Amino acid sequence: MPKILIVSGHPDPAGSLANKLILNNVRELLSDAAVRELGALYPDGNFDVTAEQEALASADIIVLAFPLHWYSVPGLMKNWIDRVWLHGFAYGSKGDKLRGKRVVLSVTTGGPETAYRHDGSQTATLREILLPLRLTARNCGMKVTDYVASYGMLFIPGMSTDEDRARIERETREHARVLAAALSR
Repeated sequence: MPKILIVSGHPDPAGSLANKLILNNVRELLSDAAVRELGALYPDGNFDVTAEQEALASADIIVLAFPLHWYSVPGLMKNWIDRVWLHGFAYGSKGDKLRGKRVVLSVTTGGPETAYRHDGSQTATLREILLPLRLTARNCGMKVTDYVASYGMLFIPGMSTDEDRARIERETREHARVLAAALSR
């Protein structure tokens, strides 16, 4: 069985509903998967580069799990990529530690799926928005597969309803099921 590493880039994992539930559900479905929650491990953004590189190097499949922030990964995950996926490790003539690994993106958005169309409020598809991340992985020699996305996952305590919470809980179970199935292929 391939070794799966899930890297969660949510900057506030305790304050998240959707991303926290997705991770919990995936842990139940894929108990052998290693999970690194950057927001919990490095709330100050001071990464243990060696530990992160060792985790990446030992994995066959890497899942980048994150809420979409301003058309990209959250700043914490971007900083992690910048500080961990270094020349000589992830890319360059001697940077082959990620080469051949499969990468899967697990994304949540606050907006509805209809927003991510050319005629929607975002004026682009999620696939188009994720292009820089897919190109980054490809530049590191990784096998870029498609993504698993859940839309409309914004939950604000005190403002969101019980129905919103129930829908998010239901959709996060489905997200985890689809992600687990994709990783099993």
